[in-house]
Amino acid sequence: MNKSITPKTLKSLSRNISIKFITDLFFSSGLNLLSGVINYFFNIVVVQNLSRESFGVFSTMINLVYLIQIPASTISMVITKKVAYNLQYNLSSFKIKYVRFFYILAVALSILIIFLSPVLVMIYFLKGLNVSNIWILSLVLFASIISPVTKGFLQGLQKLKLVNILFFSETILKFLLGIVLVKVSDSPDLAIVAYGIPMIITSILFLPTVKFDKNKQEPIGLNLNLNDFLYTFISLFLINSFFTLDVVYVNENIKSSYSALTLIAKIIFFGSTTFASVLFANLSKRANRNKKLQLLFFSVALNLVLGFGLCLMFIFFKEEMVRLMFKGLYDEVSKYVIVFSFVVSLYSSVYLLVQFLIARKDMYHFFILGAIFLLHFLLFTFNNVTLDNAVFNQSITYAVLFIFMFGAFIIRELCFFKHKEPRE
Repeated sequence: MNKSITPKTLKSLSRNISIKFITDLFFSSGLNLLSGVINYFFNIVVVQNLSRESFGVFSTMINLVYLIQIPASTISMVITKKVAYNLQYNLSSFKIKYVRFFYILAVALSILIIFLSPVLVMIYFLKGLNVSNIWILSLVLFASIISPVTKGFLQGLQKLKLVNILFFSETILKFLLGIVLVKVSDSPDLAIVAYGIPMIITSILFLPTVKFDKNKQEPIGLNLNLNDFLYTFISLFLINSFFTLDVVYVNENIKSSYSALTLIAKIIFFGSTTFASVLFANLSKRANRNKKLQLLFFSVALNLVLGFGLCLMFIFFKEEMVRLMFKGLYDEVSKYVIVFSFVVSLYSSVYLLVQFLIARKDMYHFFILGAIFLLHFLLFTFNNVTLDNAVFNQSITYAVLFIFMFGAFIIRELCFFKHKEPRE
């Protein structure tokens, strides 16, 4: 029977967290920090080379790219969990089967998006886009479906350093390609192409590194669980929507300024997503509930320390950072940098918590995320005129999300239920 959390359990945190987990976490953090710096330079180049109108369209498209990548995360996480639970088998046939399946699916969905593009541009929140923008997004959809297949297999095999090298390679390719393309034209389409092509290249190049021991027995009838896929997809859609749909919702008159503000705070979130990949791969291999909780607490604590540390840096250098990034184009956002970075730190911690709940197959977070999803939409529907309004809406959303998600989690763990671990 599982034991509840006790002070003794928390005191044993440093003894029970594996050296491998900490090594993977800090290796991932180091590469992610470097990737974040490179992404910043890319975003600076985009902001400085695109007009306000083009940057507003680019911001809408890039946030739709992040939203498109939700099924990508779902594919990766479901494959990671299936592989991690079945490492005693030779999964070569399983790999071939699902690589073929997802590549065919990627082609079919991309063609469907192209076919529907005249209809999609008529949707209210997409009214700033044209048909060519949708075609470019279909390319990113293709890349977003095939890329996580390779990443999911590598994470399931615990080749986390190789996964992070893959991510870093994508970042380098995106940076180099992006600089060339935005220098060539003011079109936001070319900047978005830089997000899709590197994912296609790296996923194909790294796929041969997914190898299994052919001396082991092959499993009989091993398939991905559709219910598990849908559960993960809905969870990730809800938690990612708070970080992407704000730029889609925001008033067209302030979209470019608000988008510039979000760029400054995004480095905090991208750090937490790296923690999440390491955290989820380790959670998938652990059966002990208390050890899973310890990994979660360690990851959240480290995430908050790094996030709040960046907030302190912004206190002293916010004007200089805004001026350096935007060359005086968006000086109006500097007064919001600190508060926005702070609430993004809270959101990134909730993101880690949701990864934990997905690994444990809890259900109660659906109700909380669903209610706050509605709150988020209503805030931007009725309070969406000035930049003050947009920052207020997003800050309230992140703060409410943090309070209710962690409040419900702590109450559930400490006071009410004894959770039974799901079995595969």
